[in-house]
Amino acid sequence: MNEEKITTESDIMKLSAVLMLISLLYISCNRPKQQGAIQRSPNIIIINADDLGYGDLGCYGSKLNKTPKLDEMAENGILLESFYSASAMCSPSRASLLTGCYPQRVGFGRLPNEIGHVLLAGEATGLNPWEITIPEILKTKGYKTKMIGKWHLGDQPQFLPTRQGFDSFFGLPYSHDIAPDHYNSRFSFPPLPLLSDEMVIEENPDRSQLNQRFAQEAIKFIRNNQSQPFFLYMALTIPHAPLLPPNEFLKKSDNGPYGAYVELLDYCSGLILDEIKKNGMDENTLVVFTSDHGASLSKIQPGSNGVLRGQKGTTYEGGMRVPGIIQWKGKIKAGSVSNELITQMDLLPTIASLANATLPHDRIYDGKDVNNLLLNPDEKIDDKVFFYRWMDELHGVRSGNWKLTVKVPRKPIFDKPALYNLFEDLGENHDVADQYPKIVEKLMKLIIDSREDLGDVSTGIKGINNRPLGWIANARALVSVTVKQD
Repeated sequence: MNEEKITTESDIMKLSAVLMLISLLYISCNRPKQQGAIQRSPNIIIINADDLGYGDLGCYGSKLNKTPKLDEMAENGILLESFYSASAMCSPSRASLLTGCYPQRVGFGRLPNEIGHVLLAGEATGLNPWEITIPEILKTKGYKTKMIGKWHLGDQPQFLPTRQGFDSFFGLPYSHDIAPDHYNSRFSFPPLPLLSDEMVIEENPDRSQLNQRFAQEAIKFIRNNQSQPFFLYMALTIPHAPLLPPNEFLKKSDNGPYGAYVELLDYCSGLILDEIKKNGMDENTLVVFTSDHGASLSKIQPGSNGVLRGQKGTTYEGGMRVPGIIQWKGKIKAGSVSNELITQMDLLPTIASLANATLPHDRIYDGKDVNNLLLNPDEKIDDKVFFYRWMDELHGVRSGNWKLTVKVPRKPIFDKPALYNLFEDLGENHDVADQYPKIVEKLMKLIIDSREDLGDVSTGIKGINNRPLGWIANARALVSVTVKQD
């Protein structure tokens, strides 16, 4: 009897052990994945071109420029057909991208200099240090941050990238044409400074090799930061004039110096894409490629905005609708395309969401989190509105497929609002305002609300939610001024 009891208890213990093992296996298989090398917050890379047009890349229809790397990026990610910069000029668009706000909200409406739309050398103004940027948000989550290339948000030490959330900086404080050889003789600029952090390390660097140096600096940063999440913002200076491409690209171009610059842009972007793939980082790295605004259509810079009307410096589609390609292997469906309205202002809240970072509640943001659309390309955004602004003027609004234009740059009088159906008339050729008075009325209400929010100097309205531009006393150029010789 005792022997039988012992055997029974032994069987029960064995059965209990088996059940425990099954339970442990079930828990292990169904436990949420822990943060690890792959599951940690993703690396973020933004590559921002300078003056690249909507029609300058092969994946956007160019037959002149060879862009195999960026075309491949589009095949591996999502191509955005309705992606907007918040300004048609350099400084304000960059301020907008980094802060998630309309330029006018962060002081980049009409700038206090002789041209009003971009910052120049040695000025007392810049992006206010109080503003919160993408790198500052990511640093709260342990990101390593680096800015490479063209800054253009203030060249005084108080306004440099190292004061706006970037651990380090290698690049130019402004455009590479703000130099002694500027094409406009009324300007007298100092030597072009190349900076490492806040120190000038070269004057008038070889601009034909500058973007290759930027790409190599980016590769170095990527290789040195594989063990932690990082944010890299690489703002190339091309294809902005002056057009000074390396000979090896000029020889292969079918579109002259401009095409050579676009192909150099593709090459430099490809180096970054190849580097993250080679190091097995593409499954945990979100890469954004875009341009600061539309292309110039001038003789010295003959870019293409495809079928879009207008160019850089205008609030037509060609001035503000830009290339937008986003890649994240395994997360964003390869080869997807979206025509939903998305803006560069959406990058800040979207990236913050990916990093599980909380945005400060003490300020207004204009961007929206569009992660759901990126991960589900067929998703629709029904309530998105975008305002077209030029310096301190409000020129138009887009809601859905409808765009209402109430003013255009440099023309004091605009007869009456013009309405375009951008789905049917991407070139803004046919004003249908008379056919759709109810839609005009609806969009005008949005215009009136935006005027109260951010102002509209053309109607004498001052905004109530504008924040100040940064300013310091005793500003000076980073290097001494060079006097032009006749």
